[in-house]
Amino acid sequence: MNTEIPDFGRHYTAIGQLLVDLLPKDFQKAFAGIEREQVDDTWSADVFYLKKNGRYGLYEDVDGINKLFNEFVNLENAYKDAGLASWTTATFCLTATGKMTLDLGYDDVSDFDTAPERRNEWIKKYIGDILLIDWPE
Repeated sequence: MNTEIPDFGRHYTAIGQLLVDLLPKDFQKAFAGIEREQVDDTWSADVFYLKKNGRYGLYEDVDGINKLFNEFVNLENAYKDAGLASWTTATFCLTATGKMTLDLGYDDVSDFDTAPERRNEWIKKYIGDILLIDWPE
């Protein structure tokens, strides 16, 4: 099935540009992960970026995270307008050279108690080792 998604490129590019604007200029790769529970409309977001030293930083600015989430909502609305199902997880990857990928998930994320476990699984999948992250103090 090949469905045309209205303004997909515009929304996709907006997410990438926002990451470029928010992150340090020398980032090598970035992963923005959004998890959204549809019934209660609760969500969480993580943005990790690979630094030149081979370690990951965690982006923490709340205003920037909110802007990023809103861009994901715009993209999701375009999916819904095309008659496609809403996702529960989305991971956007951006490299310093401008390559972008998007992974969507449709798993049940309604159990709040399993959120830390899901986050750790996400980190393992996209970053590899949690010890590679320079956590804020």
